[in-house]
Amino acid sequence: MSESYEDRAGRSVISVKSALDIIDRLAAEQEEKVERCFKCVNKFKIPVYDEDERVTDKYGAVDKGSIWSVSAHRGEQPVRLLLRSGNSDFSYIDISVETLKGYFEEVAAEQPKAKGGGE
Repeated sequence: MSESYEDRAGRSVISVKSALDIIDRLAAEQEEKVERCFKCVNKFKIPVYDEDERVTDKYGAVDKGSIWSVSAHRGEQPVRLLLRSGNSDFSYIDISVETLKGYFEEVAAEQPKAKGGGE
């Protein structure tokens, strides 16, 4: 809730803290609405990690045509992609920006969400 009061002219005024809280909330809501999606244009394989996050000798496929959404990427690496639709051995992947540029193209975010996928 915002802290508000009336000034001498009878106008409703809120505190700076309340205004900043509102701005932060609106920015977070807007950020959630803007989702970047990518379509895999060439099938490729990446290493599979175990439950302790150690690389195994197994590889999983990211299939051509699968649709992925970016999960909170802020310019740092790796980029985390979440599977939205299509086939893949993964429900999410962490890849470099170079891999993103080499194997994906950006598409409209109107695809249905995927129902799983192994890891």
